[in-house]
Amino acid sequence: MVPNDTRPFYQKLSFNLLSIGLISVGLFYGRGIILPLLFSILLATLLLPSITFLTQKKIPRVLSILLPLILSIIVGATVLYFLSAQIINFTDDIPAIKQRVDEVGTSIQKWVSETNGSVLVITGPGEEALVDEFYKAIPQDAELRKSIQVMPAANVRTLAARISQLDVLVGN
Repeated sequence: MVPNDTRPFYQKLSFNLLSIGLISVGLFYGRGIILPLLFSILLATLLLPSITFLTQKKIPRVLSILLPLILSIIVGATVLYFLSAQIINFTDDIPAIKQRVDEVGTSIQKWVSETNGSVLVITGPGEEALVDEFYKAIPQDAELRKSIQVMPAANVRTLAARISQLDVLVGN
């Protein structure tokens, strides 16, 4: 049977909040020790089945520990080498990517300024009736009607292709 706790709610709440705060501060300041410790526990857990297998095959215990450990270090170093090579290639391409982003941004700004910033997009067949309804709903102001342009879906796809050129540039 659970004993009845007679402490008031505010006292229990403050103890809980204080405990959470102290644990958080301890984790924050102890991350230099805790993080490597957790990674070592993870590595040991991942290597344990191979060590057990090698020990069962009558390989000496020290050798059955060193083989998977050295192999995992080699694999990790190889992954870091290839990642660093890719990061170096990416940093070399940053100026070209910035230039291409500027070109595409300028192209989009030019297109928007040419259309006066007012575009009604038709996304598919059969929506022309919506355009007619829209024209009926706006006032008979000639200037307002000039500023509205109807753009077929093919032009929307062209604009989307221009924007997606950034993805092609980054992908290559």
